[in-house]
Amino acid sequence: MRIIWTLAAAFALFASEASAELERYDFALQRQKETPKLLFPKSFSADTLSGDIIKPLPKPEARVVADKKKNVSPLSLAGNRAGEIETAEKRCSVQKRNDAKRKSIATLLKQYNKRLSDAQAQEYAVLIIQVSDKFKQNPLLVASMIVNESSARRDAVSRGGDYGLMQVRWRVHQKKIRKQYPDIKHAKDMFNPKNNLLVGIEILSKCRERADYDTRGAILYYSAGNKRLADKVLLSLYNLENSYMDRLSRG
Repeated sequence: MRIIWTLAAAFALFASEASAELERYDFALQRQKETPKLLFPKSFSADTLSGDIIKPLPKPEARVVADKKKNVSPLSLAGNRAGEIETAEKRCSVQKRNDAKRKSIATLLKQYNKRLSDAQAQEYAVLIIQVSDKFKQNPLLVASMIVNESSARRDAVSRGGDYGLMQVRWRVHQKKIRKQYPDIKHAKDMFNPKNNLLVGIEILSKCRERADYDTRGAILYYSAGNKRLADKVLLSLYNLENSYMDRLSRG
């Protein structure tokens, strides 16, 4: 009888850990008592946002573009259209690319988080682009992960202990985070969008290396093997890429 109870306790512990590890998108939200302050002091306009904020997508990430005449799933195209996107970008000025990417990302964030004001969504978009550029990552992929991980809510907390926009798993990464970023000392510091993006995108960059720069593989590593989440991220990425290229094509 004692052996049976021991085995039952061990199984319950394993099930609890597995559930916390894989349930990445079922989270409870903390209520915000006040509207989050803007991250940047100046208001957004064509003048303040003109400049070389966005760079072309890294060429090493290019994959063979699927034949459009064939019945190809959007999930297989998402993240693998670097050549198509680069061709569209060559026809546009730097400022137009900047505006198109910023507006596309901001629109996506607002679709998932109605509490964001236009200015906040724009600022989040710029921050996503800037930090993605720092770690040489695709900001469209980062934005797609954010809306599926946290619904673009900076105060999101999952049952597994994942925090903020990119649902950073504090209990797993806290030692490395404190060493890399001395100003980040507590889990609540992950509610700061800049802190969360710095940590989350750096983790994503390492996941992409581990996955040999395969987009789906990187998402699976990041989400502890959550295939359902990976498919949702890829579908969002596919639609966001379409939105970005559509904006580039407008006169």
